[in-house]
Amino acid sequence: MKTSQPKTVRKESPKKPRLGDMFEVDVITMDADGYGLSTFQEMPVFVSGILPGELARVKVTHAGQRQLFACVEKILRHAPFRLKSPPCPNAAFCDGCPLIAMNYPAQLAWKQALIKDELGPYLSLAEATLHDILPSPRRLHYRNSAKLVVSGKFSAPLIGIYRRNSHDLMDVGDCPLHHPLINKVVHAVKDGIRKGKVPVFSPRSGSGLLRYLVVRVSEAENRAMVTFVTSQRSFNEIHHLAKHLRTAVPEVEVVVQNVNSTSGNTILGEHDHFITPRKELRETIGTTAFSISPRSFFQVNSGGARIIY
Repeated sequence: MKTSQPKTVRKESPKKPRLGDMFEVDVITMDADGYGLSTFQEMPVFVSGILPGELARVKVTHAGQRQLFACVEKILRHAPFRLKSPPCPNAAFCDGCPLIAMNYPAQLAWKQALIKDELGPYLSLAEATLHDILPSPRRLHYRNSAKLVVSGKFSAPLIGIYRRNSHDLMDVGDCPLHHPLINKVVHAVKDGIRKGKVPVFSPRSGSGLLRYLVVRVSEAENRAMVTFVTSQRSFNEIHHLAKHLRTAVPEVEVVVQNVNSTSGNTILGEHDHFITPRKELRETIGTTAFSISPRSFFQVNSGGARIIY
């Protein structure tokens, strides 16, 4: 008599997460870009808007072959160093300042640990002394420059930054890290775009004019330099926009039109056309005076620059 062999039951592998899927993650640490790191189904998950030690329900925003990116839907367990009221209402959604929801001593400790980890592989630096991080004189409104994307339609323009790994624009509004004069310029430019019906550039169609807004501020003189990056040399619209801006914000001392007709994510093109007689911004750090052009490198934290110099 033949005995029947037991059937082999195949275990189905779990379904690979897809865009929009939700699950819970326990975040252990953060990477150098400010992403919370965890795993799901043995895949690394990079989560924006979360801090180390937090448990959260997250939603997949990008599903790659070997890694996932996600955003927070709900924090189920808060880290003790998370601020109850972060200075930015968009802290959970904006990728521009991932540490802003963390109290300042914890921010400094995280940065100290990051530097220590980066130096770790270098044996020649094993005996080097790692000094404590010097805190910024100002924790908010310290950024003296901003490079912002212009999007939308002239009737409802958006000015801000792209979310990471996407072309979704996050409107910055009153950014708590930007110098107040930058925020003032952003509001005036939006108003000028609406009133002047300035065509906003569309990367999809390649049509439109205004692509980027670059603002630099001299803290010492409370003056600003504004660069309008356009897809072509169209003097009329930008001339009127500059006139509106300087009327609304008299602190704007330098206005320049930069033409960038290339595709891609490079902000500045090769050609600058100055609309104002002044072509440079003057800044003073301690006893040293600097002339800043639209293309100059300068520390974005003037208080920090003062300590460094």
